[in-house]
Amino acid sequence: MKVSRHEIKLLDLSPREVVVLRALEECDDDGLQIYELSDVLSLPHSSLTYTLGQLYERNLVAYELRGRRKIWQSRLGDVAFRKRLGSLESVAGDMRIVEGTEAIKALYLSALELHPHERLTILEGNAAVHTLRVKVGHEFMREWHTLAIKREIIAESILGESGFADIRAARIHPAVVESLTRFKLWVGYVVPDAFMKIDVAVIAFREVIIIVDWASERAVVINTPEPVRLIRGFLDALVMTGRKVDLVKEVKLAADKLK
Repeated sequence: MKVSRHEIKLLDLSPREVVVLRALEECDDDGLQIYELSDVLSLPHSSLTYTLGQLYERNLVAYELRGRRKIWQSRLGDVAFRKRLGSLESVAGDMRIVEGTEAIKALYLSALELHPHERLTILEGNAAVHTLRVKVGHEFMREWHTLAIKREIIAESILGESGFADIRAARIHPAVVESLTRFKLWVGYVVPDAFMKIDVAVIAFREVIIIVDWASERAVVINTPEPVRLIRGFLDALVMTGRKVDLVKEVKLAADKLK
């Protein structure tokens, strides 16, 4: 499988990363050593070492040790990986519907296919906070938190006063509290409940918006530029109505109450 233009856009690949991935995609199944890549691309070992390291950190390449040699391979040929990649953005200007709890959970996980320190914004209506816990369970929430921490995602939440009160009063599952305390940073914007009486969640990252209606177990994935800009503008305006809080600090205080 070749690296498509849409995957280059989605993964925010540099020109050097593109040529390295394409070389690995076009080689046979045995993969390539770094000196072979150097010969194929006429690039020095030092620059390839850096590029492969960057791709490896983002799980886009893998290597197999054969003695002391590293044999590098692209992960884009992994069908399961390709499906996760395509589940969010395949063609610019796309809008589609996803139905069912399991499919929506896959979207939540796919939203974390980001570079370290990229920003992910989550809005959860007051009703959606409770419905989410019922639909996906605390184990999935812990899994999502663990993956976000591993990938060093910068998380931002927009939540209502009631949802924030639940956090401060430790009215959430202890396992979820524990996983939240492991974040280095999670910024929250607490807005009036009048704006948050909905059973809907919104996830925003890069040029993608996911709107989840948990009551109907249906989500809309949007990467059409104009609607994305409009929704981001709405989120920015909503943030201006609230106050900024350190959610990790608040969760740690809640964790102390559970001891």
